[in-house]
Amino acid sequence: MLEGFGWELWAGLVAAGVVAAFIGAKLVKAFIMLVGGGLLALITYLLLTHFGAGLATVAAASLVAFVLGAVIGWKLFKLAVAIPAGIAAGVAAAYLLGSINNIGVVIVLIFLSIGILYLLVEKLIALIMAMLGGALVFIGLYHLISMTRVSLAAAVLVFLAGLYYQYRHGVGKHKHLLF
Repeated sequence: MLEGFGWELWAGLVAAGVVAAFIGAKLVKAFIMLVGGGLLALITYLLLTHFGAGLATVAAASLVAFVLGAVIGWKLFKLAVAIPAGIAAGVAAAYLLGSINNIGVVIVLIFLSIGILYLLVEKLIALIMAMLGGALVFIGLYHLISMTRVSLAAAVLVFLAGLYYQYRHGVGKHKHLLF
């Protein structure tokens, strides 16, 4: 499929896999922070230029909006993931329990699911990123050395070590419940 590429691509894939496995959850949060900041800065820029504000005003307000949006993106990331996933899980649980027609049970299951997912979302992201890192290491090593067992063993080792590192160093280490 990608036979024409040199060893640099596959070595880069291995390096990206190791990075994703060890600090993937922090990278996801940083990305969401930048997206939140960028969106709020863009909205501020568009509104102020529409109303005819000067360049200095637009630049200063957009910078402040970027910082504010970044903080909001950082703080509300867990909630933004937990709400839609919790609604889906709550409705699915109500359906499986045969209580889909009882709106009270559905609402309780939705709120319960949102609460549980809110508490676990960072650990789930760390797990997913460690799995992605292990998969990238496997693909890269397989194309570099063409030895399936060695590549698989290295990928599993990177997955386990990355997951341990992420759980041990900062994922979900909050002193208070909400933020």
